[in-house]
Amino acid sequence: MLSHFSSCGDADGAVSVQSRVNTIVRHLQDLIEVTVADQFNDDVVSRLKFLCEQVLLLFMSASRYSADTLLIAFRLFVISASVYNRLRSSVLSLPHVSYLKRLSSVFTLSSGLHDNEHAHYLREKVQVLQPHERHVMLLFDEIYVNPQTTFKGGSISGSAVNSPGEEATTVQTFMICSLLSANKKLLPWYQLKV
Repeated sequence: MLSHFSSCGDADGAVSVQSRVNTIVRHLQDLIEVTVADQFNDDVVSRLKFLCEQVLLLFMSASRYSADTLLIAFRLFVISASVYNRLRSSVLSLPHVSYLKRLSSVFTLSSGLHDNEHAHYLREKVQVLQPHERHVMLLFDEIYVNPQTTFKGGSISGSAVNSPGEEATTVQTFMICSLLSANKKLLPWYQLKV
């Protein structure tokens, strides 16, 4: 596709690089509109949008990434930092690792499961499982709850982790599901204010 556009221009070939980039982007955007109108698979549309953004990023003086590109970049980085760095340095225009780390710094990874009843329950449960039942899936979910503060067992619960002094409206949870048995366990993770 890019070789096709390299021949665009007048007889002298005096078309600027920016003009050629604008032509490529305009044609890609037209193609995106056609694929949306013809109800192509969403995957095709998202790939075309990614390709269009990559062409624009190549010639920007200051990179501005879309939310979709940031999400793709973060997923790649989490899977393998070395592969991410290789892709970033050779093939794709992706955010710097320090930028991704700064964006993700608002997330905390300590769930407090090491010192509470959930961890104790899981330790006891794993002792009675057969070896084949110990292969599990971990599913993350967000559950909406009624905002309320309760006092139970000597502690107050219901406040949001990300907004001190306010009641939580959602709870981020994870479910542990055994792949080869019916064992399931839903555990609360964080209470958030949305």
